[in-house]
Amino acid sequence: MSNPHEEKTSGMPVRRTIVAVTVFYALVLALNAVALHESIERQPFGPARTFWLSVTGPPAAASRALRLDRPREFVNKTLGSRINH
Repeated sequence: MSNPHEEKTSGMPVRRTIVAVTVFYALVLALNAVALHESIERQPFGPARTFWLSVTGPPAAASRALRLDRPREFVNKTLGSRINH
């Protein structure tokens, strides 16, 4: 006999979803950290800029060291003018 408190669920388990979303955002940050950091450098001086520069500095340095910024540079060089207008 089945457990009356057991519910049938559909879809992905919550833990698996959280891991997938975390991996996605980590990958996005790794591939775009340099561009994000450069964008923040162009912001007006102030406490928010200082905070975000300190937050994005280490990922940007790691991205440069691991050459994870190369795919973005390639896309900007080959398709940049077509997709940025």
